[in-house]
Amino acid sequence: MAKITVKNYETNQDVTISLKPELSPQENISYFYKKYRKIKDGKENWEKQNQQINDKLDNLNSLYQELERITEFKKIQEFEIKLANLSDFSANITQKDKDKQHVKTIGRMFSLSDQYQAYVSRSAKEADELLKRIAKGNDYWFHIRDYAGSHVIVKKKKNQDITEQVKREAAMLALHFSKAKKAGEGDIYFTQVKYLHKPNTNTPGLVFPIQEKNVKITINVNILENILKNN
Repeated sequence: MAKITVKNYETNQDVTISLKPELSPQENISYFYKKYRKIKDGKENWEKQNQQINDKLDNLNSLYQELERITEFKKIQEFEIKLANLSDFSANITQKDKDKQHVKTIGRMFSLSDQYQAYVSRSAKEADELLKRIAKGNDYWFHIRDYAGSHVIVKKKKNQDITEQVKREAAMLALHFSKAKKAGEGDIYFTQVKYLHKPNTNTPGLVFPIQEKNVKITINVNILENILKNN
């Protein structure tokens, strides 16, 4: 047979279906069943992907509203992480994707003078992460001399070098977050990130500065407290 007329029991109407005469009745049934399953599965997949896209659009709308409410720079990096998780609209929303939205900010963040931002590591491993993921070649690196302490990274503005006041504030942070904190004063050396050498060892946080400069710093309690409040 080249065609057959059957009843659609959902609409109570007759439907004429073109058949493949070279196939047996059973083979025709199998052919149309596979075609039906392919269309049905495709529709289900489309509905699933459509729902995922709508979920991500809802998240984007929420992030847009959140962005309008942000007034502190420290929230920017957390916002960027959330936005990055929604960048690939073809990806499935997995638990791993959701977990990424809760990734902690790398390092402590502080606002310095002239709207500069400083990142301070909380561990040797995090110091490596700061240099790998946050710091760029022209940014500045500060560290206490001859003591263990946090790495301080100051983000450089385009076509503008950091001021002496910013350097002193960053140096103060390097002293405060070090083993020399109780002394209230110490030597801080600093250089641009591009002048840091990472040796081929497995020691976290170990770097050697070249072309570094030194600044003798004494804690100014008022200035330090003002910086610490802006984290």
